[in-house]
Amino acid sequence: MTRARVMRRGEDGTCELSVSEARNRLLELARDRRYEVVTVTRSKEPVLALLDWDFYDSLVETLEVLADEDLSDALRKSIKEEGKGRSYTTEEVRKKLGL
Repeated sequence: MTRARVMRRGEDGTCELSVSEARNRLLELARDRRYEVVTVTRSKEPVLALLDWDFYDSLVETLEVLADEDLSDALRKSIKEEGKGRSYTTEEVRKKLGL
């Protein structure tokens, strides 16, 4: 099948399509899942974003973590500790927890 126009693909896993191109290729986009984000434009201005489900799911999970103050604080502390070289292997954690 010859395509009338090639999708513009960014190096970051994105592509840009006009509304009509997106409408015509929606099933293809869902089947191929080559892009994390598809920017849909009208008159060359972005109007919609189509997100790969795994990307969307990870984005929602990240927002949930950031919205939880206690979890965000624990994450910041963990990152700081890891930056100081204070990290443990899975085996060390199991041993400390008696597992």
